[in-house]
Amino acid sequence: MDNETGDNPEVDRSFAKRPDAVAAAPASHSKTVALVGFSCSGKSTLGKRILNAFKQSALGPLIYCDSDDEIGEPFGGIAELYMNLGYDAALKYVGEKERAFLNALQPSGAPRLVVPGPNVVLRDPEWQGFLRRVQPIIYYLTISLGECYRRLRRRDTAAMKKYAGKANAGCWNRGVFRNENGAEFSEAEAKSHLESNMQIQLGLYKAANPKLTFDAKELEKGARLGEAMNQVRGDLL
Repeated sequence: MDNETGDNPEVDRSFAKRPDAVAAAPASHSKTVALVGFSCSGKSTLGKRILNAFKQSALGPLIYCDSDDEIGEPFGGIAELYMNLGYDAALKYVGEKERAFLNALQPSGAPRLVVPGPNVVLRDPEWQGFLRRVQPIIYYLTISLGECYRRLRRRDTAAMKKYAGKANAGCWNRGVFRNENGAEFSEAEAKSHLESNMQIQLGLYKAANPKLTFDAKELEKGARLGEAMNQVRGDLL
């Protein structure tokens, strides 16, 4: 589950109908910025801050593409998607939609901010095709194992409380916090599962040649938030 922020009416979620979903001539200078990182690293939070900054500063239109928002929107969110479809069907559905999300992103000279969910980098050949075709400027948001566990657990606890007793409640974090029967893993087991997932994705994030790296805690505390926003905004203009 990686739906990092709530609903935002400014976000374009219909990627099948986006203006950038049709092929265009490669821009002389890529104005696509992609924020990549593991679950809870703050990608959507930073992305929507930048989106709002464009709106408030009259910097012009910004195409904003968040895969989790777009995929989860018909169901009310990623957790709700898993509850509605069940774990196996949801896993297949999300994979198909993430591949479609990447295929819809074509070269564009218009400012565009792309926020892929953490598993999008695992979708090959679509992910590599997106990197070659669009040549986005990559920003990598890192997060420690302990901080990732803390944030995911907090989000999971809130969702479990909200949907207590509902069918498929908790299946969104199957394999991390609980097994296929819904039994909870210990904290040590959950962290071990998280660490394994993070190691798999770490190499893919680094292979994308990020321009800059920001730590989730630094952004949360505001230590480098202004720098991150200014850097990304500069690349988009």
